[in-house]
Amino acid sequence: MAPAARDEAAPKDPLITRTYRIPQSLDERMQAASLRLGVERGRVVNKTDIVREGVEKLLDELGL
Repeated sequence: MAPAARDEAAPKDPLITRTYRIPQSLDERMQAASLRLGVERGRVVNKTDIVREGVEKLLDELGL
């Protein structure tokens, strides 16, 4: 069985690794969101996707 396709960033904007501490309750909500969005979108949505989309939305709202 082949691994699931992932939505990777374009080569001109490579992914980097960072570590952040978040409350357990937020992690649990992100897990629930990834499951819900995965069903809605018909593909795997992981917590990294949730964080990326949320941070991009916040920065767009701030005009950054």
